[in-house]
Amino acid sequence: MRLIKMTALGFLYGVLPALSQTACTVDCGTYSECTTFSGLRYVGCSNGRYYFNDGAVISDEQETVDYCYCSVNTLSCADGSTLTLCNTIPLDGDTFASSSTGGIVDLEDGV
Repeated sequence: MRLIKMTALGFLYGVLPALSQTACTVDCGTYSECTTFSGLRYVGCSNGRYYFNDGAVISDEQETVDYCYCSVNTLSCADGSTLTLCNTIPLDGDTFASSSTGGIVDLEDGV
């Protein structure tokens, strides 16, 4: 009887945790460099989250682009809207400006 209890106990503490670790593993790619701050990097993982080396975790792809590639400082426009400059050259080779009104201006040819 004691052997059966020890075997069951060994199963619970050995096999089940090993199975749960392989079933719950999250695959992540390689780190990508950001342009907002020197040294800031992120990695996209199979759970749909983006993990930054500064501790931030973001679940939305557009928010990730904003956090990693767009300036935290905005430019004020005459109509009261604001403009954010984004440098996504490492991502797609482009630069653009995003308006608070929802518009996007490609800056490929300069400003």
